[in-house]
Amino acid sequence: SRKDLVAAGLDSETLHEILHADHDRDGKVTYDDLLTHLQSLVSTRRQYRRAARFLGLLVLFLIIIITAIVVGTALTLKDTTVDGNGIFVTYNVLGEREPIATASVENAFGVVSNEESFDNLKPLLQEGPTRLALQFDDESFLQFEPRFIQVFDGSATVSNSEVGVTLRLRAGAVPNVELSGAQ
Repeated sequence: SRKDLVAAGLDSETLHEILHADHDRDGKVTYDDLLTHLQSLVSTRRQYRRAARFLGLLVLFLIIIITAIVVGTALTLKDTTVDGNGIFVTYNVLGEREPIATASVENAFGVVSNEESFDNLKPLLQEGPTRLALQFDDESFLQFEPRFIQVFDGSATVSNSEVGVTLRLRAGAVPNVELSGAQ
């Protein structure tokens, strides 16, 4: 009984566990009650160990994955840079510069900037390109995604206000580029 257990001088935690083993609440802890309670404690302890192992393995797995991502990113970007024309490039084994594709080349058009630019671009602008690239006589290069395209018989306007560029084309004239900064 409880009085006998208290008189035995057991600590409060042990006393609590023994009293908790009295499943039928008759005030007497039998051998079967103790055995059932002990099996329950062992089972609970096993479950906690399994959960702790699982969490430990999960943390280890996450550390390995994050490390692999960081190393992969570092290896991928270690030989990349943005050149003077604002193009993202990488260097191959021979040290030669290679542009990195940043957009789909489908429906992307490029022309050399001269008096025939409007005539060359008019049919393409009517199709609505996803990327436009212009190379100028001084070796400079302009590339952007058109957000607004307006085409007339003798002129066209192509712009992207997010990057602050407007390209105005006229038949028989060199294209006019207006840079206004990001809006």
